[in-house]
Amino acid sequence: MKIIQLDSVDSTNTYISVHCADMPDGTAVVARAQNAGRGQRGNTWEAAPGLNVTLSVLLRPERLPVASAFLLSEAVSVAIAGALDAFLSPGAVQLKWPNDLYVGDCKLGGILIENSLAGTDVARTIVGVGINVNQTRFLSDAPNPVSIAQITRRPAEVSAVVSAIAAAIAGAPLMLSDPHALQAAYADRLWRRDTLTPYIDCASGEHFTARIGGVAPSGHITLSLPSGEMRRYAFKEVAADVGGLRKNV
Repeated sequence: MKIIQLDSVDSTNTYISVHCADMPDGTAVVARAQNAGRGQRGNTWEAAPGLNVTLSVLLRPERLPVASAFLLSEAVSVAIAGALDAFLSPGAVQLKWPNDLYVGDCKLGGILIENSLAGTDVARTIVGVGINVNQTRFLSDAPNPVSIAQITRRPAEVSAVVSAIAAAIAGAPLMLSDPHALQAAYADRLWRRDTLTPYIDCASGEHFTARIGGVAPSGHITLSLPSGEMRRYAFKEVAADVGGLRKNV
């Protein structure tokens, strides 16, 4: 695969979107520093230059219906989590729905997926990834960041993490051939899947506790309440409140 190395850029996702016409499938762009790194819903991503992974990969999935786009998000998330296990321990990285990367109740990284459509299919996907590798001091107001170095108590080689993640993302579309196995793998990685967790309904403000019942191919999450009631939510419709930290789910 081709990896383009940049010293500084506004956003690796934006760089690919501007230059993608000349890029083959699987092209990766990695930057030592981002000036306007983005997260979900326009949030910024803090990353000290040279200490972390700021990476984007261009994918051109074949005949992927828009209705199945979340399956690709699941595949990418599972692939990245598996790649990161090599730098931590097997199963250490969990997926906070829809696509944050957690170790325990701390955020190791995030994934931003941007799709471009052609009719009813996904024509191309830009996968942006931010991973905390060797940063040990975080200056933003993010409540719960953690890095590989903090977890393992030793620095990691950033270039090795970049190579592992880029390769994992490039190979992720292969998982789409078996959607049932993919969804099972995603479910196995879900953060707090088997833990009764406090939540807040963002529309009503109601507080309740629930376990994750599952995630549909559409991306909707089902929460199972102790009473047996099942509730279905889309992204940003519910928030988890763990350890005093409110986290959007």
